[in-house]
Amino acid sequence: MDFTGVVLVVDRAFSTRVHELPKETPVWIVDSPENRAAIAARLKEKKATTSFRDSPELTPADLAARLISTIEEHHGLHSQEPPFSRLIVIGAAVAPSLTSSLAEIGFRLVSTDESTLEFVKENA
Repeated sequence: MDFTGVVLVVDRAFSTRVHELPKETPVWIVDSPENRAAIAARLKEKKATTSFRDSPELTPADLAARLISTIEEHHGLHSQEPPFSRLIVIGAAVAPSLTSSLAEIGFRLVSTDESTLEFVKENA
C-alpha cells in the first residue's frame, strides 16, 4: 500500500533531528526556542516545513490534537491528490484527545514507540 504521509513534531526540543526527516515529506513542527534554528535551516533548504505556534500550557498530545483540523485542511481530500493517509506524530504520548481527533477524520493508531505514534487512514 502506498501512503502519502505528513510528520507532526510536537517535541519542543526536537532541534536538529528535524534534518533526519525525509526532504519530500511535509513536516509540521512546533516553534519553540530549541527548534527555531533547525526550522529556519530546513526552510532555507527548501524542504516542506511548516512551523506553528506553541501553547506551553498544553501537553504535546493536546497540542497535536489541536493541529489535526489544520493539517487535514492543508493535506486532506480537498487540498491535495492523493490526500494524506499516514500521520507520524513525534513527541506525544497516546492520549484520548489525539486519538479521537484523528478518528473523526478516519485515522487509527497502528504503532507506537517511546516518542513516535503512527496513524493511518482507514480504507486508504
